[in-house]
Amino acid sequence: MRTTIWEYLIPSPEKKEELWNRCTFVFNTNVLLNLYRYTANTRDTLLAALDDLKDRVWLPHQVAYEYAKNRFDVIYETIEKYKKLEQLEQEFIKQYITELRLKPTDASVGELQKLIETWISKQKRKNVLVTQASDDKILEKVLSIFDNKVGCPFTKEELDAIQAEGKDRFDKQIPPGFCDAKKEKDGIENNAYGDLIVWKQILSFSSHEHKDIIYITHDQKKDWWLMAKGRTVGPRIELRKEFAENTGQEFYMYSMESFLEQYSKHKGKAADQSVLDEVTHIERDSKQKIRKKIISLSQYSMSLERNVFDLHRRIARRQHAIANIQAKYRDKPMPPDVITQLNNTQTKMMQLQHELVIKQEELESCRQQIAENNVMITY
Repeated sequence: MRTTIWEYLIPSPEKKEELWNRCTFVFNTNVLLNLYRYTANTRDTLLAALDDLKDRVWLPHQVAYEYAKNRFDVIYETIEKYKKLEQLEQEFIKQYITELRLKPTDASVGELQKLIETWISKQKRKNVLVTQASDDKILEKVLSIFDNKVGCPFTKEELDAIQAEGKDRFDKQIPPGFCDAKKEKDGIENNAYGDLIVWKQILSFSSHEHKDIIYITHDQKKDWWLMAKGRTVGPRIELRKEFAENTGQEFYMYSMESFLEQYSKHKGKAADQSVLDEVTHIERDSKQKIRKKIISLSQYSMSLERNVFDLHRRIARRQHAIANIQAKYRDKPMPPDVITQLNNTQTKMMQLQHELVIKQEELESCRQQIAENNVMITY
């Protein structure tokens, strides 16, 4: 019976231990991008683990591509966080002065301001390793660890075939990637099939190199993980089965938190709880902020849609008025006051048409930002 339903069985601790000792570790994009979001201690802990395992790590080409493409946004997102702190500091100082009825020149105000600025500056120096994309120390470390350990890109023909297969898989809810099906509707097809491309590249690598795989990801989406009563049990059954059938090898997955716990255990030391806490928090916090931004953009998009609809209506009304005037005076001279009325209506219509173009461009930009932020949630 065990061999009949093996994919439904959770590997024993002994089996997991054996797999850990012989596998190749593969990482998702979000693992690398979050290196820019972590504080120094967490970042250094993860980089040390990756460096220690560098002889047994590998990246799908799609992951390397997504990391290179999205790291700029994450770098400047981190810098903006400290700029926001500086703005909040100024607001707090103003409130402090108002509430206590102090003068800006009072010594206590200067002392408080210096204290806060010193703290922010210290945290920024300690935790923000990259302040501009052209001087990226994290990138240099990642390039060193994964040197000659990145897969080749698929050809256009292979990608076209994956996209065609992906449409069918998504319709049938076959993992991975069906949770990203909405991105195709948003017009971002590469990202819609990003997870499937990663999966196919892992299958190809394992098959050719005869390697068992442990895949580490921050994603907690149901198209990767088997969920039961709100609990994460392990990788999807379909993934383990497809992997075994295509490669003859074993496949398992760890969250970033579980990976660090297991790594510490194999090194014979306790995991740093503050690191585990931040790893768990950073992903949740980042996605919450993005979701709030998506909600705000969606509300603004709805407002723009109403504006566009109203402009179409107002333009149509003036086109109708112009057509009526021209039809009425088709065979007879048009009085001066009617000419003035016609010219004014045409001028107003042209102004509305110009405004419509601007609003439509703004609406398209807003929709693109929503789509891009939806993509960011998966990284």
